[in-house]
Amino acid sequence: MTICAEFTILRNHQKGPDMIGRRNSETLSRRWKLRKHVQQVSLFIINELHLISGQGGPVLEVIISRMRYISSQVENKIRIVAFSASLSNAKDLGEWIGATSHGLFNFPPPVRPVPLEIHIQGVDIANFEARMHVMTKPTYTAVVQHARKGKPGNCVCSHKEAYSLDCSRPDDTFKHGQRRHAYISSTIFRRAGAFC
Repeated sequence: MTICAEFTILRNHQKGPDMIGRRNSETLSRRWKLRKHVQQVSLFIINELHLISGQGGPVLEVIISRMRYISSQVENKIRIVAFSASLSNAKDLGEWIGATSHGLFNFPPPVRPVPLEIHIQGVDIANFEARMHVMTKPTYTAVVQHARKGKPGNCVCSHKEAYSLDCSRPDDTFKHGQRRHAYISSTIFRRAGAFC
């Protein structure tokens, strides 16, 4: 993910934009009152704002909130431009970054460059562990059915234990012959959720 900011300082005797990563941006803007070049930012561009719910989301949230605060404290107002995939809460995020309704554009999921299909299957069981165990076979079967069509599949798990149950050991629960139809990676795990 890249966050770039156009600084109005001279860098190597040339005026031009600086591009910095989110961690560097957070560090750079931390003592903004002592750094004139941070106060002189006029354009702040955020790419992949939809990743705010991911592992690096808290850092991104701090950076954007801080830039909004800086903009309210200095004479030079900062224009914030954010890019994202289609969002269900685009209006809320737009209000948060200070976008007006005229400056907010959110396109529906069907206009994605790669079409997205969402399949949701639920189980009416109150106990969480029992529900996770019961959902293992339908989840795996759905991924296998999808993979038979030659399409990749994602299974989003709520926590590490569900990831282990759903993704890493499907052969313990299902016939070994079904395994060849679907590739399930046991190496991709994110803190906020597991993807397999």
